[in-house]
Amino acid sequence: MPEGELLFSSETLHTLEQACQAVEVAALDAAKDDSLWTAAAFISGIQAVHEQLGLPWWASVVLVNIVARILAFPVMLASQRATARMAALNLELMPVKKLQEAMVKVSNKEEQMRVHSAWLKETDRVRLQHGAAIPGLMGTMFGTLLINGVVFISIFNGVSNLMVNGAPSLKTGGIAWFTDLTVSDAMYGLPALCTLTTLAMIQWGMNITGDSVTPERAGQAAFVKNLFRGMALLFLPFGAMVPSGVALLWVSNSFFSV
Repeated sequence: MPEGELLFSSETLHTLEQACQAVEVAALDAAKDDSLWTAAAFISGIQAVHEQLGLPWWASVVLVNIVARILAFPVMLASQRATARMAALNLELMPVKKLQEAMVKVSNKEEQMRVHSAWLKETDRVRLQHGAAIPGLMGTMFGTLLINGVVFISIFNGVSNLMVNGAPSLKTGGIAWFTDLTVSDAMYGLPALCTLTTLAMIQWGMNITGDSVTPERAGQAAFVKNLFRGMALLFLPFGAMVPSGVALLWVSNSFFSV
């Protein structure tokens, strides 16, 4: 072969480039086809950030996730306010519950009638003061839970399918020790980060009781938090079974929630 002669012609290189691009596009389209329509929209958003802004895949996943969380922040704030108001309402209902329990325990007919009268009076007071707000609070809590659930499931489903279908560029789209986003982290760095950020979110970013806390609700909240802490430790063994891109999504999600 004469010196300086190319091993492949420019036409061959162009054909190879087109073939690689076709594989890339096919993998991305397959990921969208396998996803919910809302998840496919997130995949398109991640793809647009990667292609239009020139960001690596890992940064595109993190950026789209954070932007989605910021846009959903008013919804999360409304949910927290509704939860706090419901907690305050539960405190208002404590006298009603105690009178109801007292009615069961009282054996004297006259005393039972007196307690029943007090129970009716207290129930009417709470109903007049908060009755109109209860349906709205319940609707707000359900609606915000639904919206947050759709956002989380959509982006998780989208990123999962994106990694499973494995576009070639994703194999070099990571950073540091996890350069291949389509495979699990064999060094357990991302599972460890998943555990740490989730524990931090439970400790500082999770408000179960609202601002009004009774000893009973405080005990329930402590039990729930301890349960979640135990579940967070499962990220260490099971986090190494998911693609690095999915683990990275969870880390950014938990970090934002702290």
